[in-house]
Amino acid sequence: MKPLTLTINAFGPYAGRQEIDFEQLAGQNLFLITGPTGAGKTTVFDAITFALYGRASGESRRDAEKLKSDYATPDEPCFVRLSFLLRGEVYTIERRPKQQRITRGGGISTANGDALLTLPNGTAIKGISDVNAKVNELLGLDCSQFRQIVMLPQGEFKRLLESGSDEKQVIFRKIFSTGLYSLVEAKLKARCSELKLKLDAASANLGEYARMLLAAEFQPLQQALAQPSINYPEVVALTEELIDADTELLAQTNQLLEKALNEKSRIDIEGAAQHNARLDRLEELNVIQTKLTNEAPVQQQRQRALALARRANELMFIEREITAAQQQAVINLTAAGELQQRINQSDERLNKAQQGLTQAEKVKEEQQRLIEKRVWFTQLNEQLLTAERIAAQAEQLKGKLAAQNGYIEALDILLKRARLKEEYDRAHTLAAACSELVSGVQAYRMAAQGCAEANTRYAAEFERFLAGQAGVLARRLKDGDPCPVCGSVHHPAPASQPEELPDEAVINRLKQQADTLYTHQLSLLGEVKAKAAAIRAQGGTLTISDDVLTFAEEELLALCQTADTSLAAVKMGYDTLSLQADSSLRKLNMADDKRLYDIAYLTEKRTAFELQQASLRQSLSEAEVRAEEERAKVPKELADRALLQKAEQENENKIHTLQHLAEAAQNEFVSASNERERLNEALRGAQNAAANAQAAAEKSNEKLQFKMQEYGFSAQEEYRKSSLNEDEYLALEQAIKGYDESLAKTFAEIQALRQACAGREREDLEALKARFAAAAERATELDKAKTSLNLRVDANTRAVSRIKALLQSMGEEERLYSDIAALYALAKGDNPAKLSFERYVLGAYFADVVRAANHWLTDMTGGRYLLLHRQERLKGNAAAGLDLEVLDAQSGKERHVSTLSGGEGFKASLSLALGLADVIQSYSGGVSIETMFIDEGFGSLDAASREKAVDTLFELEKTGRLIGIISHVEELKERIPARLEVTPSASGSTARFV
Repeated sequence: MKPLTLTINAFGPYAGRQEIDFEQLAGQNLFLITGPTGAGKTTVFDAITFALYGRASGESRRDAEKLKSDYATPDEPCFVRLSFLLRGEVYTIERRPKQQRITRGGGISTANGDALLTLPNGTAIKGISDVNAKVNELLGLDCSQFRQIVMLPQGEFKRLLESGSDEKQVIFRKIFSTGLYSLVEAKLKARCSELKLKLDAASANLGEYARMLLAAEFQPLQQALAQPSINYPEVVALTEELIDADTELLAQTNQLLEKALNEKSRIDIEGAAQHNARLDRLEELNVIQTKLTNEAPVQQQRQRALALARRANELMFIEREITAAQQQAVINLTAAGELQQRINQSDERLNKAQQGLTQAEKVKEEQQRLIEKRVWFTQLNEQLLTAERIAAQAEQLKGKLAAQNGYIEALDILLKRARLKEEYDRAHTLAAACSELVSGVQAYRMAAQGCAEANTRYAAEFERFLAGQAGVLARRLKDGDPCPVCGSVHHPAPASQPEELPDEAVINRLKQQADTLYTHQLSLLGEVKAKAAAIRAQGGTLTISDDVLTFAEEELLALCQTADTSLAAVKMGYDTLSLQADSSLRKLNMADDKRLYDIAYLTEKRTAFELQQASLRQSLSEAEVRAEEERAKVPKELADRALLQKAEQENENKIHTLQHLAEAAQNEFVSASNERERLNEALRGAQNAAANAQAAAEKSNEKLQFKMQEYGFSAQEEYRKSSLNEDEYLALEQAIKGYDESLAKTFAEIQALRQACAGREREDLEALKARFAAAAERATELDKAKTSLNLRVDANTRAVSRIKALLQSMGEEERLYSDIAALYALAKGDNPAKLSFERYVLGAYFADVVRAANHWLTDMTGGRYLLLHRQERLKGNAAAGLDLEVLDAQSGKERHVSTLSGGEGFKASLSLALGLADVIQSYSGGVSIETMFIDEGFGSLDAASREKAVDTLFELEKTGRLIGIISHVEELKERIPARLEVTPSASGSTARFV
């Protein structure tokens, strides 16, 4: 993970929005964060850690709910936004702590914390829990691990170094993905528990199966089962012995039972009883047959009376036919008279219906005119619908026009913000340039002073040198010899030679120093003039002349203050517009991006929206004109849809009324005509029916006379006396039939019983019952014995089978349990080394980490200290395998890392963090560590150690890792050119790269 940009708003000492662009480092991956105590240096680390994990950078830092700036106004939201690079892709995370906010009504409410993570593909993950889980997945580190590996917080850098094996195991497990080995241990434990439960259950089942055994009177088995600890193999053997004995006894019992059942089946009590009953029935039927034979004359009389009644009833039926035909003839004649009267009435109705039909023909023209008017109404409806549809389109255009207005208003705000952003950038650059100019003037003045002092030293020493040379020449002069300077041969007052004279080398060195300082002074002068010219080139109200070198210190400070005041004023306006822009973007559901700060892009977009707006206005005007034209085609009195529908409905009602009248007249005429035809047909039918009925009566009378002669009846009274009603006739017929059937049935049954009982005497039932009861009792006793033996053999066989199978499976599972338990004990650390399986694997990784850390520690300590991976077990039962000691090369002794001094501990902690990062990167375990942040610690080092530590970090920088350092040590400013300066003020802190 490598941070790209960090935006802080109302966070810690930063009152407003503070943006830190790490891409400004431009390849300088080692940078220093400087500023006074309390300015907000560590807050930068807090912001990065809070953005990723929702917590500050150190355990001692304030909690998330107290991170809002005390300088910020109540309505200013507190949030942190971090864009970072991970495995070549850019992620953005924004997080807000729980904080108070001003409601619309002016009250105060509490807004809960929230988080939003935007993935490289644009997918957004919302909610603190989901974002935290995704960050842990992406980075491969939780917050605690991040603090110990990537960020070394102030006062906590030794935590990983001095942590115990248990804590290191938790940290390294996720980093090196060794959870698999812990899972192996858990699987072994679960398998152990599973086998133990199965063995316990099997043991309990053995007891249950043993209690299922039926020992009966078998004493050896009873004694074996009564033992406190049952010998199951012995019980199995005894039970099988009992089963064999019961099986033999069961075979004997089956033989006896079969003999008893055969004897029982030979005794047929029911058959004997049925034979005796058949003999009794035969005697009864003989009596009945004699009685029926005596009643034969009565049966003959019944038969003669039935034949005479059958003939008389036939004549009575013909007589009734004659009477019915005569009555029907009278009825038909009466109906014919009534029908004639109805025909006369129907003629009157038909005449009236003909008149109504003639009148209906006259209104057809009015009905046709109304039908034609219906088409006109349809056209009016279509015209109104067209006008309404065009009006609806006009309303849609108005909505789009309003939306365009909203976009243009938003673009106006964004344009103002973009212009203010340029003005803010110019003001920010101007303020920075003023600060650099003042620093340059101060540097020039210091250089000028140093140059003057160097020239003064050089001039004084040069004069002494020249004076010394005169003394050297004077010491060599002799009277009469010419002076090499003036040529005189007389030397009345030769120059004296000072005791200490500068040599030529000293003079040359002083001259070189003076020249170097002068060159530096000229260089600084050029830089000051260039900076002043750059400020003038920016324009604005701030004017700088070339005589800025003559400005007093107060004038220089006033110059910076003027630039800072201008910057603050522009920033205030920019922040206000930024809030307005954010509000507009939220309303329009738009995301902020870099293009929305490009004036040319925004101007182009605004022009495009204005063109679209003009097009929409043209379309709206055309739609309104077209709608008005369509409305004009409809008469004013029908322009309202309700009035038009009412008029149309009235027209339809008239059409239906006229159509109903015509249909009613036609229906009435058809109905009257049909009724007249129907009545004529009915009259003809009644007349024909009357004639037919009279003819039928005459024919039936002729038939009656013929039948009377045929049956021998001389008068009607004679056959009427012989006739029987239906009940009498049926009763007589049933008596004749019953007699005949009883006689035949009795004869047939007597013959069947005689044949069934032939050759067999009556049976003694009581003697048979006594024999049957004795046989049944014997069979029952034997069957009970058989059932009892079967149950015992089956129960014991099943129980023994289960016990044997369970004993066999238990033997296999006990052997498996022994092996698994030994493996589990070894894996969980129950071994001489007290090392679990996972910790053993982690120990190999940790050895690599220690080797990599010693590479860095050797450089930083000049080979004095080496970290040692302690593998032997500790006192007692404490877990081991990941502990550290340090070897001091000066004393040759090993000691615990907690005994290291502050500076030594810092170097060891830094080396361990660097070594861990190296190993992680080499194993490519899904964790990408491209950044390290160090909060203080360098102050505990002496100058030499500090130099070596910084050299080490410079070497690390070459690998591309971003390293941020917080320190008050001034020497680091000279060694590390890239700096993030944090400046406090009464209104809050600011930070910028210099």
